[in-house]
Amino acid sequence: MEFTMNELIDELKRRGFEAREIDTVKNGVRKHGIVVKIGDGSVCPIFYADDMKDFPMQEVVDKIVSALPSIEEKSKTPFLEMISDWDYVKDHIILCLQHGSTEGVFKWNLFGDLEIFLRIKLCEDPDSLVSVKVRNEYLAFWGIDPDTLYSVALENTVKETEILTMAEKLGADFPGMDDMVIITNKSGINGAACIVDDHVTEYLEKKFGSEYVLLPNTIHEWLAMAYDPDGDYDGMVRDSNMSDAVGPDLVLSDHAYHIKNGEVIDREGIA
Repeated sequence: MEFTMNELIDELKRRGFEAREIDTVKNGVRKHGIVVKIGDGSVCPIFYADDMKDFPMQEVVDKIVSALPSIEEKSKTPFLEMISDWDYVKDHIILCLQHGSTEGVFKWNLFGDLEIFLRIKLCEDPDSLVSVKVRNEYLAFWGIDPDTLYSVALENTVKETEILTMAEKLGADFPGMDDMVIITNKSGINGAACIVDDHVTEYLEKKFGSEYVLLPNTIHEWLAMAYDPDGDYDGMVRDSNMSDAVGPDLVLSDHAYHIKNGEVIDREGIA
């Protein structure tokens, strides 16, 4: 990060906002960030350092400032009222993906060691990351069975699927990167769940045939490529997980997934 948190706080104060540093725990991982006071202080969103480090300070400040009005507006509706209103939930519930856990949330298994779970987006501004996991007890609010809930969330999720090659993402200055595919969503946030989109499978099979490898880059995206029996795919995943860009709470898995004929095959042979 090319600026300090104190410099960021000073710039926010210059623009009229109160802010301070904070340490908190998110998904069991200690996180460092800043908390910004809105209005009388009843709403104080947290913005994490890990989400800022790849951007210039002025861009970070602009994103924080632009997100605050939406966060404040959403805070005027009581949280319980929002999540108990099925008319709201059905348009804002999405699938997300994480590694196995013991959390008391609705979840479905994927690939043997991953979990699909549900989130309700509480803010339209993607930069604010305001959402809540759907816990088991929430179903009593809606009178909806789990299968229907999954179907509704799946429909919302696949609307946002984005598939592009690394060459398309990086541009013409990086030729020869057409053989690696990124699977995420349009916001780039919690996009790994888009792997359940049937259109993703169709795309990958058309590009690579019936056999390919999925690399869990983070909870936000997958990378896919043709399978090579000599490829060190688990090593690639481990290297990615240990990079500065991937915090512990962003790690999806510690290994790759070898797909053949639409199924995860035995892990023997993946380095």
